[in-house]
Amino acid sequence: MKRPDQDRFDLFAVPFERMDQALQAFALEKNFELNRNVNRQPGRVLRKRGNPHYLIDIALEQYWLKVEYRDDLPLAVTAVAYYEPEQPTENHLVYRIDKVVAQNETFSALLPKLHSYLNEALFAIEGWTPEVICRDGKSQENLRKKFGTGSLGDT
Repeated sequence: MKRPDQDRFDLFAVPFERMDQALQAFALEKNFELNRNVNRQPGRVLRKRGNPHYLIDIALEQYWLKVEYRDDLPLAVTAVAYYEPEQPTENHLVYRIDKVVAQNETFSALLPKLHSYLNEALFAIEGWTPEVICRDGKSQENLRKKFGTGSLGDT
């Protein structure tokens, strides 16, 4: 049985397919994996598993169930890193750092700049060592460890 919101989801997800070829080529060249529509959100995530765990997230700026569809919805491109200390703390902390590479870019404006944005995100990621992530990032409770559901590489 089809979900009641499936047609609406497909409408919002289909425009991301225009960037899939460029994203796949970047992912292969830079050793990332391309994930589509993660957690049932229209968008793309380039992921490099490990510790630190790196992401380049390309997502709608607005929640797809709350906004009217139009051809040129605004997007954001964000580089993200997570680091889980080797010696877990009693609070099970994970550290997160991010950089917004592009904000409020429509599909048509983002597509010609996509390669540049990906390289800018990669440049940020390459500078995020565990020490930098712990020093400059924010700590948050690691719920995966707290409740025994895995580690960063399992996401």
